[in-house]
Amino acid sequence: MRPKGATATMPSAINGGPASALPELFTLGEAAARLRMGASTLRGIARRREIGHTRSGKRLVFTASDLAEYLDRRRVGVGR
Repeated sequence: MRPKGATATMPSAINGGPASALPELFTLGEAAARLRMGASTLRGIARRREIGHTRSGKRLVFTASDLAEYLDRRRVGVGR
């Protein structure tokens, strides 16, 4: 129970602040299209925990940073 007059604090994007505080989210299909692979392939990669993701119920959700980090880890350097 909160003391009289106290208010709950919420992230600014939820309580009317800038919407940019929340990351852009991609569905499995959208993320797979951005990575130029099939949705079932991306589902397997997520299952093996090779890419960051969040579950929304049974659905997989990816942020732009999840996709960028996955691509960065797979980058092959020249002359190594």
